[in-house]
Amino acid sequence: MSSQDVVPSDSYLKTACNNRVGALLQANQMFLTKRQGSNDIVSCINYDSSATIVLREQRVVSPEQTVRSMVSGAGGGTNYVAALNAVNVLLKSLSSTGYVVAVYFMTDGENTDDHAPTLAGSLASQYSSLG
Repeated sequence: MSSQDVVPSDSYLKTACNNRVGALLQANQMFLTKRQGSNDIVSCINYDSSATIVLREQRVVSPEQTVRSMVSGAGGGTNYVAALNAVNVLLKSLSSTGYVVAVYFMTDGENTDDHAPTLAGSLASQYSSLG
């Protein structure tokens, strides 16, 4: 982490992950706070060299608690393909209907797999009817 990196100001996130990931999570928390009271459903995929779905179709009751459930230790690596494959799994398994699907891809590092742009384009085409 360089001296120019952004870090979270939220006290919990400073303790849990005082780095770019924490700053991304804080931005996510601010977004969810703005959306609180809507009928939004949230899913979250955390990834490094592999990807894990940590939230699946949850209503946002508390933005702080939702973001806290997203905090996990990163093992290193930034494999966009692993994350995009998990997005595909998640989109295929959606049980709720009647809402617009939006995928926000947030990262704190550079991609480690050259196939990611092709896969992202393929997913956008495959699921264009969801947005």
